[in-house]
Amino acid sequence: MSKKKPVPKNIPNRSADTKKQSPRTQGKQDTSISQKQWIATVALAVLTYVVFYPSLKCEFTNWDDGTYVTENPLIWKLDGEHVKNIFINPPEKRTESIFSWFTPVSLNYHPLTMLSLAMDYRFNKLDPYQYHLVNLLIHLLNVLLLFVFIQRFVQGFNQRQSSDGFRPDPF
Repeated sequence: MSKKKPVPKNIPNRSADTKKQSPRTQGKQDTSISQKQWIATVALAVLTYVVFYPSLKCEFTNWDDGTYVTENPLIWKLDGEHVKNIFINPPEKRTESIFSWFTPVSLNYHPLTMLSLAMDYRFNKLDPYQYHLVNLLIHLLNVLLLFVFIQRFVQGFNQRQSSDGFRPDPF
């Protein structure tokens, strides 16, 4: 049988120390974290914009823009039938393979990308600036979502750690 070890009484309780903070001190810490978060968020958004800004001045390329945009009849209409075809191949194009049910473009199945390109085409036809602007906005959103995810992940990690363990700063 295992016996429980007694807890030494001479070790200070750190959780009690953190509870003794005055409401003024806690408010200032929360404000500084909030300010840090806003500054980091704005800095990431500006940095992402600066990095991707040159793409707004570009034209379509001959790399894969023909396959995905300029020569892709899948995105030229945005009605119910075409949206369905973006996600699922029509029955006449299917074979016995389950993979033939999905509509590939350049051997890739990415219906949300095709749907986004179809919306770009619907509203802007073949204006490359608009396609690049939408991509820049998607990159901005992804960077900010990743920032929030990592910050919350680190905060959750810190909440689960004991007071003696490693506690990284989310910033």
